[in-house]
Amino acid sequence: MSTHHSYVLHARDTLLAYTRHKCGEDALVRRALSRAEQSHQGQTRDGGEPYIIHPIRVATHFLALWPGPVTQEQIASAVLHDVLEDDRTLRYEDLVAEFGPEVACAVEALSKDTAEHVLSPSEYRERILAAPPFVRLIKLCDRLDNILSLRSCPDHDKVRRYLERTEAYYRVIGESVDRALLDIILKAIEELKVACGEG
Repeated sequence: MSTHHSYVLHARDTLLAYTRHKCGEDALVRRALSRAEQSHQGQTRDGGEPYIIHPIRVATHFLALWPGPVTQEQIASAVLHDVLEDDRTLRYEDLVAEFGPEVACAVEALSKDTAEHVLSPSEYRERILAAPPFVRLIKLCDRLDNILSLRSCPDHDKVRRYLERTEAYYRVIGESVDRALLDIILKAIEELKVACGEG
């Protein structure tokens, strides 16, 4: 068994254990993981790890940071947050049929570039700001995981552009939902700038 495969299995089992602890069961989240694994099959992150590790980590960040009672629908939305962008065979209607309208609406809100539409950055930001608080927190967890993953990205220009967009763009979203998490993100940005020799 490869190191990456072992890491993914460990992260998956951890997410499901946390889900059972918070929700009492994990059936919907298991289904979401299966769908995400199918939609992201063969895709990798910049560091070479299987892409599926990213939505698993985002959902785990969300579980750790969401302040109130949590539902499987919310966790499933975090797991599935990239499927409409990365799987062009999948449609909003498919998500409604498989996971229900709450999950489908959340995933659509989190999707900027799909087979049905491409939003400008300003349109996407307004959509996120208009979304329910749990959706905004998923977006922040997505950005946090992406920033933490940039340490393994060999393209320093990509890192620089990503950090600039995050500071200018996500400050507004963060202040609308979780100032403490925004502070974590901004600190991670500063640490990464130093690591890249830009601080």
